[in-house]
Amino acid sequence: MPVLRADFKAVEMYKYMAKAVPLHCPITALTGLTDNTVILQDAEAWAHHTDQQFRMFTFEGGHFFIHDEVERITHIINETLEQSTVTSSIQQ
Repeated sequence: MPVLRADFKAVEMYKYMAKAVPLHCPITALTGLTDNTVILQDAEAWAHHTDQQFRMFTFEGGHFFIHDEVERITHIINETLEQSTVTSSIQQ
């Protein structure tokens, strides 16, 4: 229940404020295909908030797809962090 309450509070309190300059970092979005709180187009819109790479992964399931996809999500997170570390060391 605490996770669910925090989720609802975040959605309720969030106010979008457009930025003049996109983030200078890659963005990876993960979303459930049957999530009734985040539609696919909203997840895809994160691509407009970066001047770097954008990747999106979709999963079967709704808002709590993470509970059924732990292994795949862990792999995506690890891969993303590894790419970030390699990119960061190359740029220095």
